[in-house]
Amino acid sequence: MSLHDVDKQSDNRANPRPNADDGVVNRMAHNTSGNTNRTAGLGVKQRMVFKNGLIMTYDSHNRVSSVYGYIPELSSVPVLITAKEGYDVFTDILGISTPIT
Repeated sequence: MSLHDVDKQSDNRANPRPNADDGVVNRMAHNTSGNTNRTAGLGVKQRMVFKNGLIMTYDSHNRVSSVYGYIPELSSVPVLITAKEGYDVFTDILGISTPIT
């Protein structure tokens, strides 16, 4: 990320330019909302994922334990579904596959 300068070339300074170009073309964090660093060999922990207009929480067994957002197969308005412990919202409750990116 570069800091922008207010245009020093013209009188009204209406055309800002980056102060410096850092030269990174492909940023690994683009289109993500965060990262979780894990030590190799450790199991999957509970986590939240933002995907396809949904906020999904996963349990330690990689099951979707809750979901909030738009599920077109279900409703045209956002829904909030929370599964009982040990169940997956998509496969066990809704009977549809979990959305992929």
